[in-house]
Amino acid sequence: MNNNELLKEIISKSHLSKSKDLARQYWDSLDIDPFSLRKDDFLELRRHIQCIINKLSVRKGYNMIHRLNVKGKIEKDRNRISLRISGSYFDDHEGITFYRSDKLTGIDIGFCGELNGCNQTPFIQGFITWINLYLLKNDN
Repeated sequence: MNNNELLKEIISKSHLSKSKDLARQYWDSLDIDPFSLRKDDFLELRRHIQCIINKLSVRKGYNMIHRLNVKGKIEKDRNRISLRISGSYFDDHEGITFYRSDKLTGIDIGFCGELNGCNQTPFIQGFITWINLYLLKNDN
């Protein structure tokens, strides 16, 4: 499967658990080290995710956690970079986390912790949009 086909599948299945693995597969194909990125790069990721949350939250019939919000603080240390989220009944959960692992690739990505279905869609779609419209566009 080429990257264009993979992207179409990720977006069309962004509400399914499978999309998390597909998004990781896409990231791995690009060979980007998240630890070489700047804080502003992750704030841009936050912006893309929040934009999709805002669009989906006003759609009638779209059942998403009330007041879902990506926090502005980026937590970063030498082994982990994390965007945190809040909602109507929780205050500090994983949005997206990049962390060093013992795998061959060396980087794992966690997507929105326990959230699934409609609630994970903004994170998957925002992540893909961030890669394509921001990281790859700015890659020189």
